[in-house]
Amino acid sequence: MAIYFDGFDDKMLSFYSESGRVGMLAYPVANKYVKECDSKSPNFMGFVRNVQGNLVGVQLGGYVECKFTGIAPTPGYCGLIADG
Repeated sequence: MAIYFDGFDDKMLSFYSESGRVGMLAYPVANKYVKECDSKSPNFMGFVRNVQGNLVGVQLGGYVECKFTGIAPTPGYCGLIADG
């Protein structure tokens, strides 16, 4: 039996981005604009799920699966930092 969480409690908003790509972690840089996180970025606000021109759909809540480096996060509530 397989278990899937895609779409569980998703909350999405649209923003402008000069260089948006699916899978990037985004943070707000101006009113209605987001930018890709790097190691010097403030906390990220969401995960880009779709791109249409200079508009990106940013997932603000729900289940997300992404790559990580370092020690694996533990289940439950924990803090994460984007490193680019």
